[in-house]
Amino acid sequence: MKKILLLLVIILTVNLFSFELMKFWVVESPKDDISEMKRLKSPKLKTGETLHMVFDLTNCKVKNNKASITYSYELKHNMRSVYTSTPETLRPGMQSFWYLIEHKLNTSPGTYQAILKVKDNNSGKETKRTLMFKLKKGKSGGFVKKKVVKEEPVKIEKIEVVDNNNNIPSSGKVELNVSSGSFISENGLLSLDKNEYFPDEEIKVTFKVMKHFSSTAWIGILPIDCPHGSEKVNDENDLIYKHLKYEKFKGGGTMIMKAPRKLGNYDIRLNDNDSNGKEMAFVPFMVSVKSDKISLLTDKKNYFPNEEIKIDFKVHPAFASNAWIGILPNDCPHGSEKVNDENDLGYKHLKYKKYNGGGSMVLKAPRKSGTYDIRMHNTDSDGYEVASVTITVK
Repeated sequence: MKKILLLLVIILTVNLFSFELMKFWVVESPKDDISEMKRLKSPKLKTGETLHMVFDLTNCKVKNNKASITYSYELKHNMRSVYTSTPETLRPGMQSFWYLIEHKLNTSPGTYQAILKVKDNNSGKETKRTLMFKLKKGKSGGFVKKKVVKEEPVKIEKIEVVDNNNNIPSSGKVELNVSSGSFISENGLLSLDKNEYFPDEEIKVTFKVMKHFSSTAWIGILPIDCPHGSEKVNDENDLIYKHLKYEKFKGGGTMIMKAPRKLGNYDIRLNDNDSNGKEMAFVPFMVSVKSDKISLLTDKKNYFPNEEIKIDFKVHPAFASNAWIGILPNDCPHGSEKVNDENDLGYKHLKYKKYNGGGSMVLKAPRKSGTYDIRMHNTDSDGYEVASVTITVK
C-alpha cells in the first residue's frame, strides 16, 4: 500500500528542529531531486492512482547525531479514518532531508484529508500537518453515486456520503460543509465541534429541526455500522440519546452528549420523532485516546533499586477521578487498563480535581533490577493505557 523512499538523512537533538519550517505537500510525480517535483496546490486524483506526498525537512536545522523522530500519516474521508500508517522511527544523521510517501488510492471518491504526525523523540514535542485532496472515480471504480438536492442554495462543496459497504444510506441526501465540518441533510442539520473525542469527553452538538418534527424528536449516538434510515432501528441500537424538546429549541439549538467509553467509530444521528420515524441526518466521529493534552515524563531514565522516581504528568479533562499511574514489567502487554491493573508493582491515583489538568508524584523504583514501564490510565474501571515511559533499574 505504501512505499517510503529515504533520500537524504538528518541528526536530531533535544531541540530537534523548528517545526514551523517543516512542509507537507502533494506532488505530481516522484523525482530524484526535490526541486524538480511539481507541487499540486489543489490535488485531484482518480481511484486506483498513487498519491505522492513529500515530507520536507530540508530547511530544518539539526545539531545532534543521537536524536530521532517518529512519524506516521492518516487518511480521512468524510471525517472517518480510512487508513493509518504504522509509526516509524528515524535516526538519520546530521543533514537536512526529505521523504517521499506513496499511497495507492483504492478508496471511495470524495474529499480527503491527509494528516502527517511528527514527534521529536528527544523533547517529546509533536506537530501535525494537514493537506486536502479530491478523489474522483477512475476506470477501476464502481462506487455508488447519488446527486444531492437542497431546499435552499448553500455555497459549500458537495461530496458523496457512503457507508462502510459503499452504499448510500437511506437518509443519504447529505452534503458536507468542508469549512465547518458539518453535515447537512434535506430535513435537518447536525454539526459537532470536532470529529475525534476522548472516552467520556463532552460532545457539543448543534442542530436544526423542521416544522414536521414531533415533540419526541431525538438525537442519539450509535455504532457507525448500524443501518441508516429507520428511527425504529436507531432506537433499538442507540447507546445514549436525548430528546430535542422541540418547543424550547424552536428551530434549533445545542446540546451536550458524552462520547462512548469504548474506542471506535460512531454516528450522531437526528430522528424526527420517537415512534416509527425517520433518521434525518448524521455525523460520524471517532473515539480514541490520542490527545496532545496528555503527557508523562520521569526525571531520568535509570534508577537504583528503591530510588524515588519523580513523575510529571498532564491529563485530559475527560479523565475519571480514579485515573492512575503505575509501575509495570516492561514485557506486560500495552493498551488495556484492566491487564495493567492485574500486573502493576505499585501505583498511585492522580486525584484529578486536585491536580487540575496536571501535576507530579513520586513512586519508588522496584527492588529487582530490570526494565520497567511507568504507565498512565484514564480510569480505574476497565479503561485504557494512555501514556507510557520506559525506565531501567540497576
